[in-house]
Amino acid sequence: MYLKTDLSDKTKNLGVLRRFSLLLTIIVGIVSNIFGQYQEDFSGNQLTNWYSGSYILKAENQMLKINPVKDNVWAGFGVSFTTINVKEFPFVTLKIKSNIDFNISAAIGVKNGKIDNYPLKFNTILVVGAQEVVASGGFQEYSFDFTGLTDDVLSNISNLHFVLNPLTQEFGSAPNKEIWFDDIRVGSVAVRTPEITNIGDQYFTVLESGTMSRKVAFRNVTDGTTGTNPITITATSSNTSVIPNPVVEYNSPEKTGTLVLNPVLQTAGESVISVNVSAPNTTSKTMTFKVGVLPNIAPSMQQLPDILVKSGDKVTVRLTKINDGNPESNQNISITGICSNTAIIPKIDVQHNSTDFTGAASFTVSTNAQPGTTETITLTLKDNGGTASGGEDSASYTFKVAVFDDLNNQPTLDSLPPLNVKAIAGKITINLTGISDGDGSNQELEIQAGTPDNNIVSSAEVGPVNKGSAPLYLTLTGSVGKTVVSVTVTDNGGAPGNNGNQTTTRNFELTTLESAVTGVVLDYKPFIGNVGASGLSTSTDKGIVEILDDGVVHIKGTVMPQTWPANWFHLFQHSGGKEIDMSSNKRVSFKFKGASTMKIEAPGTPSKLGKTLIYFRLIDNIDPGAPTSGYLISSVTLSLPNDDQWHDVYLDYEGKFGKDKDGKQTDSTRISRLMLDINTTWFQQIGVDCYFKDIKVGDKAEVPMAAPVATIDNIAAQTFYKGENAKPVKLTGITDGMGNNTAALSISTNKPSVITNITADSVANGTSMLYYSIDSNVTDSAVITVIAKNTLVPESKNDTAKFKVYIVDKELIKTETVTINKAEKYQTVAGIGCFIDDSNREEQIQAINDLNITVMRCTSDGEFEPVNDNSDPNVQEYSHFNLAAIPTEAIKNINENTGCHKFFYTIWTPPSWMKQNKGAYPSTDTQWAPNNRLKPEMYEEFAEYVVAICKTVKELAGVELYAISLQNEPTFNEPYVSCQYNGEEFRELLKVVGPKMKAENLSTRIMLSEDVNAWGWVQSNVSPANADPLSREYIDIVACHNYDPDGIRPGSAGAQAWSSLLNFKNTTPAEGLWMTETSGFSNIWEGEWGKDYLSGKDQFFPGPLDFAGAMFNSFKSGNISSWVDLDRPVDKLDNDLLGGVFKNYSNFLIPGAVMIDAQSNGSDVMSLAFQNPDNSISVVLLNRNSKPVKAKIQGQGLPNFFQSYTTQNLSAFTAGSVVADGDILLPARSITTLVNSNANAAPTVNQIKSTDVILRDGDVKISLSGIGYGPDKKAQSVVSVKVVSQNQEVAKASISYLENADNAELTISPVNIGTTYFTITVKDDGGIENNGIDSTSFTFAVNVKTAVGIKDVNKVNVILYPNPANDYVMVTLENGMAERIMMRDISGKIVADKIVTESTNELRLSVAELPKGFYFVTVITKDEQRSLKFIKE
Repeated sequence: MYLKTDLSDKTKNLGVLRRFSLLLTIIVGIVSNIFGQYQEDFSGNQLTNWYSGSYILKAENQMLKINPVKDNVWAGFGVSFTTINVKEFPFVTLKIKSNIDFNISAAIGVKNGKIDNYPLKFNTILVVGAQEVVASGGFQEYSFDFTGLTDDVLSNISNLHFVLNPLTQEFGSAPNKEIWFDDIRVGSVAVRTPEITNIGDQYFTVLESGTMSRKVAFRNVTDGTTGTNPITITATSSNTSVIPNPVVEYNSPEKTGTLVLNPVLQTAGESVISVNVSAPNTTSKTMTFKVGVLPNIAPSMQQLPDILVKSGDKVTVRLTKINDGNPESNQNISITGICSNTAIIPKIDVQHNSTDFTGAASFTVSTNAQPGTTETITLTLKDNGGTASGGEDSASYTFKVAVFDDLNNQPTLDSLPPLNVKAIAGKITINLTGISDGDGSNQELEIQAGTPDNNIVSSAEVGPVNKGSAPLYLTLTGSVGKTVVSVTVTDNGGAPGNNGNQTTTRNFELTTLESAVTGVVLDYKPFIGNVGASGLSTSTDKGIVEILDDGVVHIKGTVMPQTWPANWFHLFQHSGGKEIDMSSNKRVSFKFKGASTMKIEAPGTPSKLGKTLIYFRLIDNIDPGAPTSGYLISSVTLSLPNDDQWHDVYLDYEGKFGKDKDGKQTDSTRISRLMLDINTTWFQQIGVDCYFKDIKVGDKAEVPMAAPVATIDNIAAQTFYKGENAKPVKLTGITDGMGNNTAALSISTNKPSVITNITADSVANGTSMLYYSIDSNVTDSAVITVIAKNTLVPESKNDTAKFKVYIVDKELIKTETVTINKAEKYQTVAGIGCFIDDSNREEQIQAINDLNITVMRCTSDGEFEPVNDNSDPNVQEYSHFNLAAIPTEAIKNINENTGCHKFFYTIWTPPSWMKQNKGAYPSTDTQWAPNNRLKPEMYEEFAEYVVAICKTVKELAGVELYAISLQNEPTFNEPYVSCQYNGEEFRELLKVVGPKMKAENLSTRIMLSEDVNAWGWVQSNVSPANADPLSREYIDIVACHNYDPDGIRPGSAGAQAWSSLLNFKNTTPAEGLWMTETSGFSNIWEGEWGKDYLSGKDQFFPGPLDFAGAMFNSFKSGNISSWVDLDRPVDKLDNDLLGGVFKNYSNFLIPGAVMIDAQSNGSDVMSLAFQNPDNSISVVLLNRNSKPVKAKIQGQGLPNFFQSYTTQNLSAFTAGSVVADGDILLPARSITTLVNSNANAAPTVNQIKSTDVILRDGDVKISLSGIGYGPDKKAQSVVSVKVVSQNQEVAKASISYLENADNAELTISPVNIGTTYFTITVKDDGGIENNGIDSTSFTFAVNVKTAVGIKDVNKVNVILYPNPANDYVMVTLENGMAERIMMRDISGKIVADKIVTESTNELRLSVAELPKGFYFVTVITKDEQRSLKFIKE
């Protein structure tokens, strides 16, 4: 349309303009309605009508800058505009550049209607309408086609809505994520284009000669319309002198293809490659990327510090961070070294493989150097990249070496963390530790301390050193502030020829704080109507906080899956802005009410939530929000009923201020907030509707007036053969419930005819020894009950421990024969182990040695390759990898300081940018999505990633990984770091990863598929690779996890599942079948019910006995080569019974052991046998019966004796008897391991029965026989036979023994009427190395009596009154006179002892000074003794 006007007549022109304006308005309106459009170019750096959601949006440099932050899986952002009609042109076009890879979905919205109307077609990343964006320095254009949406939507568009990384909340761990949008066009100004994912920039290094071709893959190609039209792809170079036009290898309508790049490498330069994609009915799309040819950059390494050396010594320095300087190429680096004075250091030997990023330089210092001589060593790095086009191929690094005849090492002083103290005017004391002269000698140390000013600290001095510690006295001025305190230690080790006196200085920051309050009451009535000022907040979804009229706090909201929304109670609003010092009173009290309407809202049908789960944390004011401020520590877990009733809650944080893995802990003197995570589980969506009141902290907290509860630990069952003497039992965990490690003990039995002479030592430090006798003439069982009592508080509660005593006939007891056949051999053991603790604690080293762990599983802590290291999957640029993510320091420490030298690595997920969903894992509500997978186009990059992991461990930890697992549990699409594969994907992946590892000369084995041993998942994941000869050769280990068949709950596969998996493994070339994860077992012997930490639902947790059976099944039916727990080693020891069961296997099944045949002829005894590399035999026996069973071990070539080790309920891994005749008594429901080795066997002695002696007869002599050093092959000496009396006031004893004699004489000297126990101990000189036993003990009762046969008519009758008593008791005798009266408390301790000299039958005993409780009065006459009980009130 063309309109001509005459502007010479102004009046006429005005009318024309008005008519033109009206016509134009009408035309624009019509056109806009038919051909609607919207454009945004951000030219004004303003965001008008944009909404950000959880993303952070900013208009900058005439572009939209986006910081991708998602608070839920569908979180989005967008813009609203005037309604337009896009029926004719239903397209959206925009330009994007980014420094990360991600997926993007665009949607159009209707005014006052649905805002997320997505394109209808699917693309290759399996997200409706989504496109993949690859990191690029330049903008790329993307088009979204909404063809097919209904006319009522397309004609009323008023909104654009973007979702980044749909189906996940993740964007990987790349730092400083930035995404930029520009030139957004909607409707008629937009275009429909074919699709192709952009290619990242490509770089090469200048070469002096030669060429290098690179194939670059492109993907996600579509025709932009029906998917059936032919597609044409061409590529051109903007600078053909740098790179000719690339060759396109593409066959329409394939979704992938390649570009062949052949740059001219002799000159540096840059070119832009334009890839044009065209198809019918679309506007062609041009995707661009840069190709750069860069000059060679000189190699580099970490600068070495100057060092001091001793003349004549060989010195080795470690070289680290060696890099060729060119991320785009792999170059060979040579390193040479020379000293400035070859007479002092003649030669530098460098150990470095040409492509490694670590190495070492060694040299020997001449003995002719003058002390103090300083020379310079120069290390020159040279790569093979040449110097063409201004490149540099070498670099030199120098460090100085000072030579002395001897070295005086620096003194030592432990570093001091920042310290917070109250701003008092006075002196404080700080303990300095780790003080030494550094040489292990006795040099004199001078220690000085000071600060740069005296505003906060007026003086500082150090007291004398005692055993490596010294007090630092600081005099504070009382001012509030910060200062730095310096402590310097100087030695006097300087001498002619050495490096002189040395000093060490430590600085620490001292902060003096305003004095805190010691308690606070949270009163919210002043804040009614002003919640914002109350310090209350909630992060729950749609969460609200209300303060009701009575000051009650009401929190309501929803906890979404995979979130941990905090609920905050800030304390400053109630403490006058002061911190709370809870160090002396670590208590919190409050009242809680949970609404009965709370529900588990998803997944599945909503269901009632019976209890509210609260993680109640104390947070300090040091680093708000940090884990060391209490998030992971100083926490108490609560489970409170949702019954609309108020409940009193009392929290005691004593002992809860633990340390995190870095050794940091919450500061109890600086508490500022309460943090409550309410109803947070991992998988579920749960409502929150809770009420709180009367919240009190510190010394304001209420303390419940509960009656004290005495305690005593449970006691393991005891089993004896008929004729044996009972052994003393150690009682532990005895307290009165009031913080005292003592209590009165009451002991009884249900069968006094079987169990006699029960007594116990006085309780000391929470322990006591229990003694008893058993009837040696019966086979029976009995129960002994021990009750711990607090007799001082009548309202106190008792604690009861019961244990069973079995007396069995060795000939008549149920016996099962275990036949061992050494000729029948099965799998070879690779090792038994746990999951590594990345924190590299010393406790881990101790636990690994204690548990005899021989294989460790590890993984990365965070993404190892958060962004692509470079554009070439054949080049590893280690400076771009997150090397700290792999626990190389822990691996190195374990390898060097334990017997564990085998490590394998599990990949939990490929890097996010390699995956279809661009995230580490899906959201809980998008687990259905099938795009949590590795993109096939990334297999080469993934292979590089695997190689980089292996080489990083090899170079930094000094050990090559034994195996690497390509994926953890690939069947599960989990809302934690995970990735799915099927068997076909593994097959193709092996064809890439296997050859890559082989080319790198790595011996690391490939492990598949670490899935749960259920439903044939492992078989289906490995079978396709096993059927393909190109992938089959790389199946080195078949691995599985051991859980309940549902794959989630703790439990284990049955024998049939193990047998089936073994049969499959045997069809593969794999060297073994490994079990590489199990967890969730309780430390309660037979298991217990509890809450699943992921779902919050009730669940049974099997116990240590089930754990023993799970290990048995895997070895027996699965012939596994290795068993590895998910537990950390320290955790395994913390759970004593689980750790004990573990040790029954791990301590004796060493790498190289071969399982040999072991068959039981019954159903109760489960048996395994192994022959170790030293030909020793280990036998594992499980007794499933609820009663003891005897196992008879038989077979050819078995050792003469075994040492036994048993774990049973309440008794973890205890050394038992030596089995010399093949017979072993197995306790009920237990696991026992028999092992023969060169360890010392226990010496022998024949037991004697309980003995009665007559007081008036004096000493009694008894012969001890059968004394010997035991069944050891090597002759030994019995060095001692000793006796100890439990109560020397009843009887004393001595032994006469000549060394190496087979008998001894025991002399019993009665003292008073009563019962005591004698313990006989025989000791040989065989030692205790390798779990040897060098002593044997047994205990028997000695009853001291009067003459036997006194007639009852002469029996003395004793009367005691008043009872109860306050001041005194009267004791009256009929038919006799007292010779002695003793009074004991309930524990048996003698509190009064009187020899009666007066001739009277009535005695008055004062009890006024005795504490209230139970007491026993024993009256001893000439012929007998009588005991009566009374109560002191």
